[in-house]
This record gives sequence, C-alpha cells and structure tokens, in this order.
Amino acid sequence: MRASSLCRPCTRDHPHVRIQGQLTKGSAVYCPGLAKAIAGLFAKHLEVERAYSQKHALRCDGLESAFVNELVKTSSWEVGGVWKWTGSSHINILETSSALRTVKAAALRGGGRTALLLDSNVAVRAIAKGRSSARALGTLLRKIACVSLAFSVFLSVLFCPTRLNCADGPTRSVPLRFRREGQSFLQVLDFDGLFNLAELPRQRRWISNWVSLFLGLCQ
Repeated sequence: MRASSLCRPCTRDHPHVRIQGQLTKGSAVYCPGLAKAIAGLFAKHLEVERAYSQKHALRCDGLESAFVNELVKTSSWEVGGVWKWTGSSHINILETSSALRTVKAAALRGGGRTALLLDSNVAVRAIAKGRSSARALGTLLRKIACVSLAFSVFLSVLFCPTRLNCADGPTRSVPLRFRREGQSFLQVLDFDGLFNLAELPRQRRWISNWVSLFLGLCQ
C-alpha cells in the first residue's frame, strides 16, 4: 500500500486542531477528507487483492473421494446381476432404476447396511436427498424409500467415477476389471485414519489422484 497517495496539500481555508502530543483533545478528530482518503486506499488495495485471489485460486471442490477410489481399485468384484432395459429413457432414470434394483436385492438378503456406488452425480444427490423436482425421478425415489423403510435397508450412496466403475465394463462388452495388485494404503490406516480419509471434502479428479499417490508413497 502506497501511503504517498494520502499526501494532499492543505487548501488553507479552514482552521486546524492539533491532535498530537500534550495538545491532544478528547474532541479532536481527523478531518473527513483524511478519513475518506484512508478508507479509499484500503478499499482499492482490498479490491486488487480479491481480484488477484480469484484469478490465481485453485478450485479443489469436486465429486471424487480418494477413499472411495482406492476402495474400488483394490477390491475384488464379480458380476451379481445382468439385465437389459426395454425402450429408451434418460440416463438419470436408468441410473436411479439400477439403484432401485440394488435396494430390492439388498432387501431380499435381509436388509441392513448397503453401500451404493454410482457414477451419476444426479442420481447420487437425488437418492441421498430423497426427492427431486423431476417427476420420473420422484416416482423411483419414493419406491427406494418404501423398500428401504420396509426392509430396514440403510443406504450409503457414494459417487464412483466412470473410469473406475467396474459395472461399466460389462455394459460395453468389456471383461470385468480385476483388482489392483499390491498393498493399499487403506490397509495400514487405523480406524480413525480411515474415518478421517472418508470425511475429506470431495475433490476434483487431479487432486484426488495426487492424494492417492501421496498416501501410497507414505505407507
């Protein structure tokens, strides 16, 4: 901040009250012009700082979780169900319908805690919230809520990137991806470490990859 911008010559058309040293009086105040100049100086530099921060700030918020990504990459998966949709529907409808089938399958197994991994953020948010402004989604969400309530299915809905979604391979006539070999950093973390990792804010793809690489090198 350049204080030289506060230097203004006095117009000498008004009296001055000394406000320094022993001559200071309780009623003495800075002249309005000086107060306005100081405020303008701060406002100018704060605005420049804000513009600089917005231009150079890195956005970290995203959809991915390093915990979920590592869990998907290092777990063993197998095909548990195959079906084919008749007709055509929006992808969000199909994703939510698949979630409904999974909830029904969990109900047939006796209910309990069920983790649901979806690569559609729309479906993840709608199921977690339990409602949607889309009428077609609302019907499916009510069915999921009814089955979950009737059979005590406690859902944990998580986002899984499409590139890591094992269920996405067979839909494209690609063999099911095998688990990644080697030790995972999830195996060396204690319960508190796993909980803290799972509670990290959702990140962008490149940040999530860097977090996974850093944790892998630290084990």
